[in-house]
Amino acid sequence: MNRVHREPRPQARREAILDEAIHMLGQSGFNGLTVQALAGRCGISNAGLLYYFGSKDELLLAVLDAFELRERDHIAPFVAAAQGAGASQAAAQAGVVELLRQMVLRFARRPELARFLFVLQAEALDGSHPAHGWFRQRDTLTTDLFVALLTGLLPDPATAARQLISAMHGLGLHWLRHDSSFDLAAEWEQLAALILANGTGATP
Repeated sequence: MNRVHREPRPQARREAILDEAIHMLGQSGFNGLTVQALAGRCGISNAGLLYYFGSKDELLLAVLDAFELRERDHIAPFVAAAQGAGASQAAAQAGVVELLRQMVLRFARRPELARFLFVLQAEALDGSHPAHGWFRQRDTLTTDLFVALLTGLLPDPATAARQLISAMHGLGLHWLRHDSSFDLAAEWEQLAALILANGTGATP
């Protein structure tokens, strides 16, 4: 009996496009991505792609929102654990350390996600880039989360939050640039320990 060919459901098709866009954006950036190339990789026409995303700019923002939602779902249990670990200062700091570790492990296990994020971040430094505002807002939200988690643990949580985010990004970039040639998670734990120790006024 011949099987009936069924087209993917709209939501499944949309998710497949987003997955392919994450891969291609990580390789070429937004400026190097074309609707035609993405549509070809997805096996649909340009018009078919634009049916789901009205323009290239809308596609980029949809990809970023989907990426952020997936990452938020992944780390949500660790954020909740860190927020609920306030029984003691040691437990609260351990919760923050584990959250940070899980964020780094996510990229260590999925380097294509790290590449996607870093390539677009660099492009979006340009104020005219369609994702410029998106990344500014993401930076603010991430910093605010870290500040909230570190308040009561360190005398200057805002500075520590900025240092942790900058260190995480810098180490991740170095890891990608050197073809994942060192243990990202292990080196991150050493670096985070230094920042957190300095923030308490203790000697590492």
